[in-house]
Amino acid sequence: MSTSRIFDVIRGQNILTSCSFNLWKGNRMDEDAVSEIVGILLLLAISIGTFSVVYYSILSAEPIPNPPPLDVIATIENGNITIIHMGGESVGIDTRLIVVVNGLTNETTIDDYLNSTEKENNRWDIGEKIIYPIGNVYNKQVDIKLVEPKSNSLILLTTLSG
Repeated sequence: MSTSRIFDVIRGQNILTSCSFNLWKGNRMDEDAVSEIVGILLLLAISIGTFSVVYYSILSAEPIPNPPPLDVIATIENGNITIIHMGGESVGIDTRLIVVVNGLTNETTIDDYLNSTEKENNRWDIGEKIIYPIGNVYNKQVDIKLVEPKSNSLILLTTLSG
């Protein structure tokens, strides 16, 4: 035993403590690497959590239904607007009909302007027509809109001159 160790034992110092302190001090560099890995894992967890929330919120939303394709002809004849279903899908009789004459708006459903035989299947089908009484619209602009209620989208938007 060297004289310095003998003096350490005599003074009451624990040699194992100083040895373990030196070992701990020697591993300080390894602890920095661990903290970098922990930081990367935290950053990765935050990123995955954020993208999961965004992914869930976008894909969990119900898709908006497309409006049905529809071909119509709209005319003004003898004080009436006539809208004839020429092709495409049939639409429900709860479809909203909006007529605007010089800024005055009237909103109703097509159910109100179909005859009783056309209403039987609760659909507006090919060949059926809507006759909307409008009166004298000479030199007036008439805007016609059909809004399908399920998708809440315009299926007809047209302007007629009286």
